[in-house]
Amino acid sequence: MVRYGFADFLKHLNLPSSWFRKVISDKGTRIADMTVAQRVRHACEDLGPTCVKIGQILSSRPDLLGPVMVEELKALRDDVEPIPFEEMTEVLSAELGQHWSEVFSSIVMEPTGSASLAQVHKAVLREQKMAVAIKVRRPGIEQELNADMEILSWLAKNIHRRVKDLEAYDLPGIVEALETGLRQELDFRNEAVHSRIFNEHNPYKADVFAPVALESLTSKRLLVMEHVEGVSVDEAEWTQEKKRQLAQRGGESMFHQILVEGFFHADPHPGNVLVSEDGRLCILDWGLTGQLTREMRWILADLLDAVVQQDASKLVRVTRLINRNRPPVNEQHLEMDIANVLNRHGADFRVNQAGEIMLDLARVLSRNGIRMSRDYTLLTKAIVSVEETGRVLDPEFDISKIAEPFLRKLMLERYHPDRMWREFCFNSKEWVRDVAEVPGQLQRVLHRIENEDIGLNLRLDRLEKLAEPLDGAINRVVLGLIIGSLIIGSSMIMTTGTGPLLWGYPQLGLLGYLLSAVLGLWVIFDIIRHGRHR
Repeated sequence: MVRYGFADFLKHLNLPSSWFRKVISDKGTRIADMTVAQRVRHACEDLGPTCVKIGQILSSRPDLLGPVMVEELKALRDDVEPIPFEEMTEVLSAELGQHWSEVFSSIVMEPTGSASLAQVHKAVLREQKMAVAIKVRRPGIEQELNADMEILSWLAKNIHRRVKDLEAYDLPGIVEALETGLRQELDFRNEAVHSRIFNEHNPYKADVFAPVALESLTSKRLLVMEHVEGVSVDEAEWTQEKKRQLAQRGGESMFHQILVEGFFHADPHPGNVLVSEDGRLCILDWGLTGQLTREMRWILADLLDAVVQQDASKLVRVTRLINRNRPPVNEQHLEMDIANVLNRHGADFRVNQAGEIMLDLARVLSRNGIRMSRDYTLLTKAIVSVEETGRVLDPEFDISKIAEPFLRKLMLERYHPDRMWREFCFNSKEWVRDVAEVPGQLQRVLHRIENEDIGLNLRLDRLEKLAEPLDGAINRVVLGLIIGSLIIGSSMIMTTGTGPLLWGYPQLGLLGYLLSAVLGLWVIFDIIRHGRHR
């Protein structure tokens, strides 16, 4: 933080930033030539794999960060220096339960991909004679993650408590969510299950697929999947008609995942999509996925429908559902901000980037105090990514035309008479059950009043901010008592004259006086440094 110009920020944490400036060199950096976003990116890279992954995850949260910061964090390098294969064999053999040569007839020691958390090697299964890709987690990465997350959690809690301007962002909650996501990504069994779920529910197998994971060989630190020969979407040498067809099928597959299955790949950017040798789209890296409930999909349909109609007031009504069970917002101000976004993109938004509209709306909701769930923001990122990938294949790719039939189908399902009747019957039973419980609940309340068993709970906001100075004062009082006790005890020892002696005085008594002096000087120094108010 000091090297990249964030030393002043340490003052908010009550850390002696002047000490850090003396012991940490800022040579080799040119922060004057960098923007704040660039400095954050370089700091993440220097801090290692955990912070690189956190930066990459935050780049998919436009509702939390501004567009400049998001774009800079997207540039975080994940192609790190590969670890020699000899260092990976310990992990590989431990996860297989035997030496790797018993399972694989050969492994290409030069990795095909090397990232901050793992690296990928091509191999051949001994029995099946099948070419596979093995993804092996880097040794020691979990211990490094534990240490980094402990530091980041402490930092987030202190910032949340001390920096008032950042209090609304709930940094401890964000760090906790990031840690949960990172731990899920470190467990390769999740990636294997996600790809299997997609393949089982994929109606476009002739054009879109995910590599089949061999779950019997997959473990927490090892993923074994079929090896797919192919090229990136921008290197595919197919006819324009074939590319247009692939873009169409890829978009349809994505909206089927989102609106029909409710389970979707959260980052289908061009780097995660290959065109196989047989002319199909292969979607890689299923570690990060999103999940939408049926109600969330209906809210999404209403949201997109309001965007199509350019209806800002309807969008505000939809946000009430997103913001349910949370503090209300200024709806008039929110509607004005939404109208500005819709007007800026224009009525003919179909030729614009639909994903960019979603990003702008996410930022507007965030500025107005509406926190979208993780899956909604992953959905926004997914739409932006699939639009980017589609336009690499087909410059005229229009995602709104692809989404339209899926939205229509979802609305028909939502308002189908049979479904509405079943839901009405179910809700009626719940209402009857709730009404039937009212007399019993009322009787219990009356009994508690009669028995004087009713209590009043009070919650004092910001009381935790008083805890720190109070703790400091108590610590000084306790330290003062300890100093006084040491002086009295040492004086009593000095009068006994018992050995061992030093300069004719008991050594234990002298040691007590010395310790009292040191502690006393420390208390005086602490008072002068922080002031009496602490």
